Amino acid sequence: MEKVDAAGRLAVAGYCNAYPKLEKGKNPKNIILKARVNKNVLLYQIKGIAKIVIKVDFSKKQSVEVNACEFSMDIVFENN
Repeated sequence: MEKVDAAGRLAVAGYCNAYPKLEKGKNPKNIILKARVNKNVLLYQIKGIAKIVIKVDFSKKQSVEVNACEFSMDIVFENN
């Protein structure tokens, strides 16, 4: 899990590098793993930006797909 999480954080940091609004996401310490959808899909949030959820998908061989979705309200993940 740690290797996948580390790779996911780097993918999110690279994604955030392209968007000035996501400046905080350039630092992997500000990227928080919030959920694991399945073995290949992870959801992240950036510390202090609760309206954006970033999905990292490792399903495709030798590539990573990163998508962000901005919501009109804060998204809070609960621990069960």
